[in-house]
Amino acid sequence: MYKSKYGSTLLLLLLMLLCPASASAQQPKGTWQKLPLATKVIDKATGKELITAGEGSQYVMALTYSASNPNIAFFGTDTSGIWKSEDGGKNWRPVFKGFTSHGSCSIMVDPVNANIVFAVGYLGYLGRKESEPYKQQIQGIFRSMDGGESWAMVHPTPFYRRPGKGTLFAVDSSSVKNGATQTLFAAGSDEGLLRSDNNGLSWKKMTLTGDRVGELHDIKQLGTGKGDLILAAANGLFKVSGNRAARIGKNLPSFPYTVAVTPANPNIVLTACGKDGIYQSSNGGATFTKATWAASAANGLRISSAVVSDVAISPVDANIAYARLDRIGKYGPFYSHDGGLTWKMPDNTNLDRSMQDENFYFSSPFAPHPQKADVALHVSNGHARIIRTEDAGKNWNYSGWGFTGALLESMAFQAKDSTYLALVDHGIRHTRDGKFFKSVPINRLHGAKSCGAIAVREKYILVALGAWNKKGIALSKDGGNTWAYNTGIETAKGTAFIHPKKAQYMFIGQGSSINGGAIWQPLGNNATGVLTLYASVEIKKSGEYKLLAMGNANGKAQLYESRDYGETWQKIGQPMPCGLQAVMRAAAVEEKIYVATSWLGVQVLDLTSYSGTWKTAGKMERDAIGQLHVEAVAVNPNNPQEVWAGRRSPGLGKGQGLLYSNDGGDNWVAVSVAGMPLFSIWSLAVSPFDETLYVGTWYGTFTFTPQKGLSGKTGK
Repeated sequence: MYKSKYGSTLLLLLLMLLCPASASAQQPKGTWQKLPLATKVIDKATGKELITAGEGSQYVMALTYSASNPNIAFFGTDTSGIWKSEDGGKNWRPVFKGFTSHGSCSIMVDPVNANIVFAVGYLGYLGRKESEPYKQQIQGIFRSMDGGESWAMVHPTPFYRRPGKGTLFAVDSSSVKNGATQTLFAAGSDEGLLRSDNNGLSWKKMTLTGDRVGELHDIKQLGTGKGDLILAAANGLFKVSGNRAARIGKNLPSFPYTVAVTPANPNIVLTACGKDGIYQSSNGGATFTKATWAASAANGLRISSAVVSDVAISPVDANIAYARLDRIGKYGPFYSHDGGLTWKMPDNTNLDRSMQDENFYFSSPFAPHPQKADVALHVSNGHARIIRTEDAGKNWNYSGWGFTGALLESMAFQAKDSTYLALVDHGIRHTRDGKFFKSVPINRLHGAKSCGAIAVREKYILVALGAWNKKGIALSKDGGNTWAYNTGIETAKGTAFIHPKKAQYMFIGQGSSINGGAIWQPLGNNATGVLTLYASVEIKKSGEYKLLAMGNANGKAQLYESRDYGETWQKIGQPMPCGLQAVMRAAAVEEKIYVATSWLGVQVLDLTSYSGTWKTAGKMERDAIGQLHVEAVAVNPNNPQEVWAGRRSPGLGKGQGLLYSNDGGDNWVAVSVAGMPLFSIWSLAVSPFDETLYVGTWYGTFTFTPQKGLSGKTGK
């Protein structure tokens, strides 16, 4: 082809006239939907169709009713803030406006005013030592004056993980004025006992005299006395009157994880004392007697080694109490009908058999109904599904419609009617209609079922499996019926690929196999070092694929390319302006690769450019704490100009959510959806069949279905 010395300039001018630069990205047009990973079960006995429409899956830390309006209930999780029910705890929705903390571990509704709600905002499921690296974490006391619909922080103060799920708020019920409780108490991790005398608008640290209390685990109003409290603390059990703390609890063998009292009988006090079991007091906490387990409860359970973490008592019947063990997988809540002296196991924790997998594991809070003695809410905290009893603990049923939280890590679009979801902590789900999902049976690896990258071809399923930061390989060749496992290859980061026509070529994370998974070897060679696969791209001319992997080059992330399925690799472009540890995820088309980074936004490399220089894709605003963390990036496979970026603020609060570009990442527009909390994005994927965008968040999965396809086509 003939070129003049003016050819490049003329061509550039022509392109500018035909394709003027976009000054700003346009909002995409389409429909947003929440995607509960609903299950559908047919009861064999009755033929009844049973459906759950809320997978739970986030760790519930707090659960409470409104005393003045029991139709109102709240719970808080470690990662998705606060959820609200307006039908007594059956259906739930997130209420997050202004609540900028990562999670919530205690919630209290003003006992006389359901519009006034208080919540502890904290870092998530982290203890004091794990929280230390996050110096900018958003933690403190939040207050809502409109029933939880919007929030404002009224007192910043640290809160950390505790051994049980006790409450961190209490009231002086004699201080009601102008339709609200004036004197409130809160238990900070660093500041200790806090007090407010203006309905929580401002808080001050209390200086306690008397016995040394230590870090607080649970606080309750004691009896009907003005401002009298009972504290479960690191140094034991204490009664606080005014500013004086006095140790109580004779015969308690260890510090109490949680404490329970009831206005139905102020003399009854229960404590959960870990491996020492449950203790009951009938004289206001002065002395205690060890509770016993009924034969049905102790049978088959190593009760001597069980950690009893949580206790609760009905506020209207002092005989009805509940308890929960920590880290005992298959045992649900226990109940007592004699004020906590003896304990029994429930007859059934899944009475209507609607839950496929209950999984009671972590310690969990209770919310006894403020008016109905036989009713209480609880949570499984393995799969974290809200459950409800209406017979004082004998039987429990699913009560978590709308509570979505399964964290989508990766997706595989096998066919238009077959999609696989790889979930953090909760294995694999498969759907054929996009509405109902089935769990794919798979064993634990490295002690867990947290999934990472996934690829599916015909009956082959290849997935990263294990703990959060330590994953191996799980491979099925029969659609998930049987699995082979490999713990020698690290797959915690990266993507997965199975050749669509030559299934013997498969790659995942840092592993490669050219014989169908019979032998796995590290990805890369002596020259490159170990590589991590981040993308695979079809070469249009040949129909073959190239692999794009990242390695470490003198402390910088270096992109490598292979066109012969890992036999040889060559460097592509200059090293990235960040280390390999900052690389989160990547998406690629034949001409470009986009990389989400933890502090440089989206980095893009033009694979056809001779300069090989990485550039920042467009301009993104820093979040409220100054970070530019992008967790995920995705490209529409039918239109490479359309790029999505997902942001989060790890452990520090809410991220800046979802961004969209229709010009290859040169310009971004924030995509907000009323009523949908797309604050912290974890993963993104675009279906090649209909261009539907799947968004993984701490609130569960959301989908965006474009109008006639974002590219103006209907998809494949």
